[in-house]
Amino acid sequence: MITKELQNMRPLKGDEKLERDSEYMGADDIDPNVEPILTIKNLYRGKITLSRGKEVKNVLTFVEETVPGIVEVRPLIVNSGNRQVLKKLFGQVTANALEGKKIQLWIEHGVRNPAKNELTDGIRIKDKKPAAGKTTTAAAPKCADCGKDITGSGSFTAEQIAAGSMKKYGRQLCVECGQKAKAAMEAQEKTAQENDAPADDLAAQLAAAAE
Repeated sequence: MITKELQNMRPLKGDEKLERDSEYMGADDIDPNVEPILTIKNLYRGKITLSRGKEVKNVLTFVEETVPGIVEVRPLIVNSGNRQVLKKLFGQVTANALEGKKIQLWIEHGVRNPAKNELTDGIRIKDKKPAAGKTTTAAAPKCADCGKDITGSGSFTAEQIAAGSMKKYGRQLCVECGQKAKAAMEAQEKTAQENDAPADDLAAQLAAAAE
């Protein structure tokens, strides 16, 4: 069923994707394996509305509206780690020191989100000044078990597979090694269940084995 509101909207086509509701930049805004370069326009500090309520945050805005790797450039909330990188790059974190400067972003996988107590992806500022006009392609994530590049599978990107395995198994795994890890985990769980079986069940198993 198409609602009246949807009848007045334009359906997405081709490479167009569903957008997030947030007004601030998130890891999902950056295309996989891309490390975009942006020019700082202004610095802000004040209360902004997040999913957990209003909080005082530092925010950067940018000159560019779109760059390779980001269809719509949004303001970036600056966490403590990225603030330290900015200070390392430019000596100070004042408006005079940062406005007009170029920074390069990259995505770190397996970042702990304290609000939800889970692992997610986070935007990081590279600790080196970008070469003028160069947007680089990030190296493919490596499998912790076999050492090969993690590649996409089906509708999942390499980054999503790496992040998913990090969350489930505590390390980045390719699809093949992830399947092995799953089988090993299931075997361990089965053994644990058998060891915790009630005495009557154990007696029955021993009796069956003796027959």
